[in-house]
Parts: sequence; structure tokens; C-alpha cells
Amino acid sequence: MTSSRQPDRLPVSVRAPYVPFGERHLDRVRREIGWVEPFGVSFFTRFLNATVGVLVRGIAWLLERLQLRSGQRGEYLADRKAGEIAGSEAAAQALERLLLAGASHRAMVRALRFPTEVEPLDAVRRAVTEVPAREIERQLRASRVRETRTDATHPPTYLRTRLLRARPATTARVVLGTDESRAIDRELEPAATTVLAELRMEG
Repeated sequence: MTSSRQPDRLPVSVRAPYVPFGERHLDRVRREIGWVEPFGVSFFTRFLNATVGVLVRGIAWLLERLQLRSGQRGEYLADRKAGEIAGSEAAAQALERLLLAGASHRAMVRALRFPTEVEPLDAVRRAVTEVPAREIERQLRASRVRETRTDATHPPTYLRTRLLRARPATTARVVLGTDESRAIDRELEPAATTVLAELRMEG
């Protein structure tokens, strides 16, 4: 009597590995160690990358550094012009207030999520102007360690303020009066209202 029992399958650990059709002997080993044939497109590409590619990457890096240096020089010149118009100390303090961007953002989020009688823009203004001097000094020390900057193309903020204060002090050439300040606020009010409406919808 013939037994109908099927032969047991071999465990996975002892099965022969799957070999794709057309796979040559030791092809898998060659791929793992990065072996390439001594001739052909792959070899030619790697040869160019190892010779000419090094030169091209070096030139690209140099051009990027020159562009970055030129952009940072432009920022220093813009800071100098701001110091001539608004006064060197006022321009330096305005740059230092940029370090409070996180505090102003948190103030805006709180004002939108938990509405009060204080308008969101007024809450942000208070968050920036009512910060104690010791907190600003702490932020400045941290920015020197972290080399905080507006973005990757700008110089570190502490270097910008240091250069402004290193030059001879200048007084403001343009001083806004109350009427001029209110006129600017009225001009910016429509845009601010639109932005606040969009933020409320997103929140």
C-alpha cells in the first residue's frame, strides 16, 4: 500500500538560496564588495568621478563659498546703512530682538487659541518689548555659542551687532513722529488683518 504522506519540507535555514535567472557565479559577492568590471561604462564613470569629479566638486565648493561670502558682506553693508539711518545702537538692538522670534511666535499662538481682550498683534508686541534685559542677555550668550543667524546665508547675529557697535556711534537721521507711525500702521493694517484671518482658519 502506497503511503499518501508528502515528504517534509526542508527548513528555511537549509534550503538553497534563491538565485535569479541569469545570475552568474559570485555576482552577488561582486555587488556586495562594489566590484566593477575593468572595462565598460561603469568603470569609465567611476574613473571620471575619481579624477575630473574631484576637480569639479572643488570648484563648485569654492564658488559656493564665494557666493556665501559676497552675500554676508551685503548683509554687513545693509546693517551699516541701517545704523546710519536709525542710529547704530537702535539698529543693533533691533537685530538682538530677532532672537525673540520664538517668544513672539508662542505669544501669537496663545492669543489665537485663547482669545482675550488683547489683540494678537498687541500680544506679540508686548512679548517682544516687555522682555527683561537679563533674558535678552541670556539669549545673546546662547546665540554666541550656537552662532544663531537669520538663515544660512546671513552672518551670525552676534557678529552683526558687534560690528555695528565697533564703528563710531551714529545718531538717527530719520525719526518717526506719532503721525508718521500711525500712518504706517494704517497702511499695514489690511495685510495684517488678512494674515490673522488665515492663521485663525489654519488653527
